[in-house]
Amino acid sequence: MKVLTVIARILLGLIFVFFGSNGLLHFLPMPPLPQGVIVNVWAFHLLMAPEGLPPAVVVTVLELFLVWSYRDRFAGILRP
Repeated sequence: MKVLTVIARILLGLIFVFFGSNGLLHFLPMPPLPQGVIVNVWAFHLLMAPEGLPPAVVVTVLELFLVWSYRDRFAGILRP
């Protein structure tokens, strides 16, 4: 389980570094990026560019796996 957590962290980090660096280096043709977090990625792909939905699903699955892996650290915000 620890290996999967490390892999998910590295993949998620690489995804955000790669696509985030596009804002500076402009190596991918993309429309202007919305401000914010993973929720905005979902909303953008559902409403404006559905062809990019599979990567949004991958990012969401990785993020949910990491939240589950570190659930003891998220306990304060997840409890009512």
